[in-house]
Amino acid sequence: MKCELCGKREATVLYALKKGKTVLFHLKLCPECARKGLKDKVIDGLNKFLELLLPVKEEKKCPDCGLSKEEFKETGFLGCPRCYSTFRKEIEGLVKKIQFAPYHKGRLPTRLEKLREERILKKLLQDAIEEERFEDAGELKEKLDKLLSPRSHVGKGS
Repeated sequence: MKCELCGKREATVLYALKKGKTVLFHLKLCPECARKGLKDKVIDGLNKFLELLLPVKEEKKCPDCGLSKEEFKETGFLGCPRCYSTFRKEIEGLVKKIQFAPYHKGRLPTRLEKLREERILKKLLQDAIEEERFEDAGELKEKLDKLLSPRSHVGKGS
């Protein structure tokens, strides 16, 4: 293939302008044109022209540690405490993808799980009594007693 500047010699130097992984433009040059500095003049002009057409976004970086958004996306690791505020939107998006919610939906510690269940059962029991559903209230009372029974033995020295 011939040099795209002089058209005389064989092109062995490839100049490619990339944005991310996409090649926007490429230029094939012979070694002489590349050495003579024609490459720099043409490429500078092309870069300026393409920057006007395709403005390059500044990459988001943490002001403290310098971690870029791309590095965070590739590794999944943050570099410092300030990264949490710098990449807040990206972190929230990641949590939403993993948890299917904007917050952590994992398990609670056993003690908190029991407190939550106790609160729910007490509310359901109160509603059942108010609505005079006494059979349901009896079942809820049994569940509540069963839930609370291990707690009543803890302070009795057994």
